[in-house]
Amino acid sequence: MKRLLRLELKKALKNRFFVLSVSIMTLFAVLSAVYMYQNNSAVLYGIVGERFAENGKLIDNPMLSLLGFYNAWVGGENLSLAYSVFYTLLPVAAALPYAWSFFLERKTGYLKNVATRVHKTRYITAKMIATFLSGTLTALIPLLVNVLLVSATLPVFQPEVNYVVYTHIGFGDLWADLYYTTPLLYLTLFVLLTALFCGLFALLSFAVSFYIHNRVALLFTPFLLFLGLQYVENSIASQTSAWSVEAVPMSFLHTTAPLLLADGRVIFGEAAIFLLFSVGTILLRGRYDEIY
Repeated sequence: MKRLLRLELKKALKNRFFVLSVSIMTLFAVLSAVYMYQNNSAVLYGIVGERFAENGKLIDNPMLSLLGFYNAWVGGENLSLAYSVFYTLLPVAAALPYAWSFFLERKTGYLKNVATRVHKTRYITAKMIATFLSGTLTALIPLLVNVLLVSATLPVFQPEVNYVVYTHIGFGDLWADLYYTTPLLYLTLFVLLTALFCGLFALLSFAVSFYIHNRVALLFTPFLLFLGLQYVENSIASQTSAWSVEAVPMSFLHTTAPLLLADGRVIFGEAAIFLLFSVGTILLRGRYDEIY
């Protein structure tokens, strides 16, 4: 099993599609960092020295927190086009490196050779793990690059709860209390959450390959699914106030993007549904489908 997993990981992480996907997402992560540096530094230079007297003491201008690191990393800013493209492309970028692998190996006959040498379930399990990890790294690497760039160019200020109207992170939002008390932990959790969902996006495309026999279609299926969900959500939310929870992953993975409430129960419930459907489909169909 270990040798098989190493082989699948090598195939997943050393192919040109993984490099292409990570490169594209890193480009948008860097563009976001550059834009926020240019935007925020110009303002910071004007007000960084300003202080206010409060109870006989001088305090830093509290509005500086809006121009610092935690409001400028790609998951915390909402000004650049790059951040919007980055989160919109996540489902496709996560699936591109390796979600099509099983479909292609079955189509070319490679799977027949594998099935005669190793247990089919082990092969499927190794491919699932490699597909999931390739999806997570597609998001994790660009996010880490962005975080390092922004932290190296903009100062770090503790977020101010009084400026919630600008941050859009308010009471009831996912981990909102951490944002105002332990912002680094808040950022870390969102990075990991994004990586987790990108792994699930890749697994979802893998599972869809049992039903859709077209490489391009299976890569775009999660993306189109979430676009449809967003349309339905917006339609319902515009007609009634009964729907108040954000259910579209591309929206709740960004800290300031949701127009609706980012509820942890919905988010992790959705993650569980994706995981159960994907793993269940892959194991059952992969084990019992005829390959000859």
